[in-house]
Amino acid sequence: MEPHIVEQQYLANNNDSSIEITTRYATLITFFLLIILLINNDTNNSSTEEISTADKTLLMVAFLSYLGLSIRNDDLFRYIDWIITTPLLLYTFWLLARQRGYNRSFVSIGVAAALMSALGLLASTNYNKQYIILFLVVSWLLLVYILYEVYLINNFLISQNLNTILPYFFYILWPLYGLVFFIKDLNTKYTLWNILDFLSKGVYTVVLVSVIQQ
Repeated sequence: MEPHIVEQQYLANNNDSSIEITTRYATLITFFLLIILLINNDTNNSSTEEISTADKTLLMVAFLSYLGLSIRNDDLFRYIDWIITTPLLLYTFWLLARQRGYNRSFVSIGVAAALMSALGLLASTNYNKQYIILFLVVSWLLLVYILYEVYLINNFLISQNLNTILPYFFYILWPLYGLVFFIKDLNTKYTLWNILDFLSKGVYTVVLVSVIQQ
């Protein structure tokens, strides 16, 4: 039987596990964060409004993904979420720099982020070890490139007297996603991914809003 089918059977038969508990909490908290953002629509300029719109879209996608996972634990929900939200997370950080004069294009980093997540999906649903290794190697190389671009953006922001903890959400949390992929215990694996998701989206959003409202 293919590995991803075994995983889906496990997920379907463990509704009271820590996976389900963390998914429910993430769903509720993300929903409340989204409502707060929609109510508090105080933006100072068009650039700030663009960041706010991207942030709301990010939370909306995350909420719908969590809602889907709370109904049916399926990797497809998770990876579609990541294909959309990883570029959005980077986009909000890039916009902070662009509104201060940063001139590097977002296209390459956005495509790299979406492709990295898509390769993760291919690796998780494939049973050919050679293909799995290929997909994972390429996705890790893309992650290295993404983190390099984050480093450049952060250096620019520091030069503009904006020093925040935002880049550390990428530096620390994103490599952890890749490491968790290799955990064999499915309950631990998916629970950790839920926690990382909440930190990299929910907590990141709170920090981002505090930065743009300064």
